[in-house]
Amino acid sequence: MYSPQKLHPISYFMSIVNAVKSNIIPLILFVLFAVKDFDYTNPANYIFPAMVLFFFLITLINDAIKAFRTRYWIEGNHFIVTTGLFNLERKELNISRIQTMDTSQNLIHQIVGGVRLQIQTPSDGIVLETITQAQSNLIRAELEKVRSHLKNMPTDSSDAESENTESDVPVDQPEMLLYQLSTKNLLFMAMTSGAVFVTLAALSPLLTAGLDYIDWEWVSEEASTLINNAVMITVIFATIFILISYIIGIVITFFRYYNYTLKRQGDYLTIRYGLLNVKKVTVPLTRIQAVIEHKSYLRTLFGYTAYDFVITSDMEVSSDNDFADGRVMVLPFIHKREVSSLLASMVPHMQFQNVTPKLPWRGFHRRFWIQSLVLIIIGAVVHYYFWVWIWIPVVFCIVMMIFKSYMLIQKAGWCVADDEIAIRRASYTGFKTTYFKHNKILGWQREAHPVMSNAQLNHFFFTLAKGSTSMDVGLGFVDIQDIERLQTWYLKGGSDNDDRTYIS
Repeated sequence: MYSPQKLHPISYFMSIVNAVKSNIIPLILFVLFAVKDFDYTNPANYIFPAMVLFFFLITLINDAIKAFRTRYWIEGNHFIVTTGLFNLERKELNISRIQTMDTSQNLIHQIVGGVRLQIQTPSDGIVLETITQAQSNLIRAELEKVRSHLKNMPTDSSDAESENTESDVPVDQPEMLLYQLSTKNLLFMAMTSGAVFVTLAALSPLLTAGLDYIDWEWVSEEASTLINNAVMITVIFATIFILISYIIGIVITFFRYYNYTLKRQGDYLTIRYGLLNVKKVTVPLTRIQAVIEHKSYLRTLFGYTAYDFVITSDMEVSSDNDFADGRVMVLPFIHKREVSSLLASMVPHMQFQNVTPKLPWRGFHRRFWIQSLVLIIIGAVVHYYFWVWIWIPVVFCIVMMIFKSYMLIQKAGWCVADDEIAIRRASYTGFKTTYFKHNKILGWQREAHPVMSNAQLNHFFFTLAKGSTSMDVGLGFVDIQDIERLQTWYLKGGSDNDDRTYIS
């Protein structure tokens, strides 16, 4: 580890996989739309597959050369990685500031015995795309050894003290199991997770293309011999499609969160989950900005909920990371009666007060009447010129907007307790409650147009850090007196004094 090391030869095999992934869309388009009508005698038809092959080779050669030129080693108190195609890039990470060392294994990695290692500091990070599990364990062990040595070295600088406060992992502390998602709860979670929408989002391109290969005329004729009713045939087809999508969605969710475990070591959480794509993620508790509780209406009936942590990071993480945006799933499916002790052990400084609905009824119609009017006008035009059944989706959209506005009035609100605030919002599918401290707030904003001002209504938003960017948390069409109280709380530095009786 103290002299330049090469990547394992399996990284060259992963170069082929990455090249296929990078060109998968044109490959699918060619197979689905061009193969069945391909004229092998016409040279012009070979232009598109030749272009696909050319870009495939370019991607493959690029990744293979990068893998061949990549070197990594430990030098002093730095972990160094060099890579590059034409220009050699050298990146050095201060080992004492390393925060997380995360790994992931997709199905190909598991087959060839590889792993993807991502090492992150507060301001930077590196990724070793494909190394063996043994190499990953050796790198982690050596880095922990060097970091432990650096930690025990006497220092008299304030900078070193601040670094240790923020980034030292207590390697000598035991790892405790906090939570494990049982197979029973995982199956229940998958069944109540909106599995139909999961399937449509994951497989919609393939489903759309595959429909062209179905002889719908033959299917309709065969079905009509059994059922002499066009409406009934449509209902049966729709029911079968929804049922199949639901089952596929359950399988996808089950595989994705299989064997989900949450462990703690000092001020760090370790999350491991996945069957076909095994991932291991480290979460520093010192970088938590907010806690988000989210639950669907269906899960609310059974008393189950989920919690995410919002953390900060200065590194632009690749899209392969599920938590690249700074929102980390910590408790994906847990009963309300079990969650209090777990949250108290992870974030003891948070109070998690109950939220009181606070939105006035005079904002009820303002969330949907303009949108409804636009939809009605569009529906009238489409009905007159094109399609008489347009009113079904129009009415559905209007009803959903009315439903959302009603749920906001009934359930949305906030609670201020000392220097902590909780804000609950409602959506078309469920509730989301965000808890955060005053010292985590980056900014405050209130806005209103003249019509809202005449009705004594305002919007408000708090800005919080999230990943390498930020997020806004707030509510719309709030009574202006409540807005003034929230603004006073914010300007006072998070002290509500005697205001809790009318703020919460």
